[in-house]
Amino acid sequence: MAAQVNAGKLLLLEVSDDGGTTFKAIGGIKTKELTFDNPAIDATNQSTALIAGTSFTESVFNGFSTVTLSGDGVIDKRFDASTVSAYNLVSKATSGDRSAYLRLTDGTSGGSITIEGTFILTSFSISADIQDLENFSISAQSGEAVEVTVTEPA
Repeated sequence: MAAQVNAGKLLLLEVSDDGGTTFKAIGGIKTKELTFDNPAIDATNQSTALIAGTSFTESVFNGFSTVTLSGDGVIDKRFDASTVSAYNLVSKATSGDRSAYLRLTDGTSGGSITIEGTFILTSFSISADIQDLENFSISAQSGEAVEVTVTEPA
């Protein structure tokens, strides 16, 4: 029987070991926070103040956006042994460039948002009080451009 790892909240976190061709579920997310940052650079100079005699500052977009995701979830291996073990992410978080190719699907609002790309694992913790049931907490920040797909509610 396949696990309903996204039942209830309709949030699913998956990891890919081949750059986004195939994915395995990490688990269902119980709580999450997504932050989209588009930082601007202060480009104020002497000529800025000369524009219409004002004292405005001038800002320009630096062209680099980041997505930060954080959440807590559960991996339930009682129903689906193909679910990725949290220890797979521990390995990614502690070796090499400390990154993972992740996909987060959020269907809580009637539509859906899917975020996919390479993320730096900034924080990861696990606990396992019950056999085959792992609680995890993750924080990750995009290391490069990510793909964001939004489907409006019907």
